[in-house]
Amino acid sequence: MTPSYGGCMGASLVWVGRAAAAGFAVAAVWACATSNELPPDPAAACTGGTALCGDQCVLQQSDRQNCGACGAVCKSGEVCNQGKCALTCSGGLNNCSAGCVDLKNDTKNCGNCGVACKSGNVCFKGACVSSCGAAGTLCAATADAGAFCANTQTDTANCGACLNACSPGQACLSGKCTDNCGPGGSLCKDIDGGPTYCAQTMADNLNCGSCGTACSPGQVCTGGACQDNCGAGETLCTDSDGGAPYCARTDSDNQNCGGCAMPCPQGQSCQVGVCAVACQSGLTACGPQCVDTKTSRSNCGGCGNACPQNSVSCVGGVCQ
Repeated sequence: MTPSYGGCMGASLVWVGRAAAAGFAVAAVWACATSNELPPDPAAACTGGTALCGDQCVLQQSDRQNCGACGAVCKSGEVCNQGKCALTCSGGLNNCSAGCVDLKNDTKNCGNCGVACKSGNVCFKGACVSSCGAAGTLCAATADAGAFCANTQTDTANCGACLNACSPGQACLSGKCTDNCGPGGSLCKDIDGGPTYCAQTMADNLNCGSCGTACSPGQVCTGGACQDNCGAGETLCTDSDGGAPYCARTDSDNQNCGGCAMPCPQGQSCQVGVCAVACQSGLTACGPQCVDTKTSRSNCGGCGNACPQNSVSCVGGVCQ
């Protein structure tokens, strides 16, 4: 209610408070103003995805006292999960004092409840970092959220670029919004109400054979079925980030060349378990170079097979 004040002399008495930040009170300051001097809406000062409820900026996605809307209080024993009161957190979220949060990307609860990242850092895969690693793109802070990491190749909210969201029902595949997941891919819908995604159901441990069918811990998805062992020629690998185990062809897999989690440098490919320069047809990788062993005097007929000094040329892989 606007307080009674007789000193405005024809002008309106208005509230010119500003919200300081999430969790801090908004100062209730009243002043005289004419109609063309009215200040901006105080709610505009709430940032980071928060909303103004009374004199507080709150996160309605996780605040038990304002769950989904101002004044919507969850019952005793309930949590605020994505703006709805529930008995438990779902969708990969964890119950912290701030509500249901994602420990993999929450800068105030990074990796564990209450672990806050310092200014300028972001929470990426549960660790406070200054950059997002090879698979992540650092997206700048906006009026609604702080800086964050996104995989723009698969993230439907940041597909191909930060904040480039796909339409409902679409998935992000190789940085492009699509209704079709390509050969071997299935378009899956998150059972917890999350975004649509693409899955390789023949090899995906979380979607083995069909969307949402997860293998048991220690099992791998091979040929669309959960197995205790990998197929012929494959090696059982453990995800270094704590993810599910997976099968890899260490003789040809660029990310697991010669062994698990042994990626080849950019520009090289895995050939018989060894990272080598990816050469065009007709050329052979000899060290860091692609050569024609039919004509190279230094590699005549094979890598390192140099022609003697009295030879003029290499023809058909034979020194002449």
